[in-house]
Amino acid sequence: QNTAAACGVILRYHHQVLLLKRGTPPAKGMLDFPGGFIDPGESAEAALQREIREEIGIEARNLRYFSSGPNRYEYRDVLYHTCDLVFTGTIDEPPRTLQDSEIDSYVLLGRAEIQTRDIAFPSLRAAMDEYISRWSLDEAWPENEAKPQQHR
Repeated sequence: QNTAAACGVILRYHHQVLLLKRGTPPAKGMLDFPGGFIDPGESAEAALQREIREEIGIEARNLRYFSSGPNRYEYRDVLYHTCDLVFTGTIDEPPRTLQDSEIDSYVLLGRAEIQTRDIAFPSLRAAMDEYISRWSLDEAWPENEAKPQQHR
């Protein structure tokens, strides 16, 4: 079986990261990055912009490749081995809409509030751990970070 390509993005909104609460299996109820499978003939960057528009109804800026990792993902009763390409980016506003068929809600979390154990997949947990370690070294953080906010 060949590996399927998927992409996800760690999106920053000011001093917070946007994470989506999964509304469907696998890992229903856990946190996830915006993203999804890359369609045949589609670049990772184009797939990511498409997924962001579909899932949260806005455009992302400053998309940059960050890391990749292997994952196992059961989709429509088929187990896929994936290579998850993770990007970073920014958004200028919170999500306008949520893709009801896949997403229950979203949260905006400051660095101190992110618990990687709450993120759905090992490849994404590893990417977030790495991002947090770089984030804490690269930027000063406000003393009074906002408390987590959940939105629907």
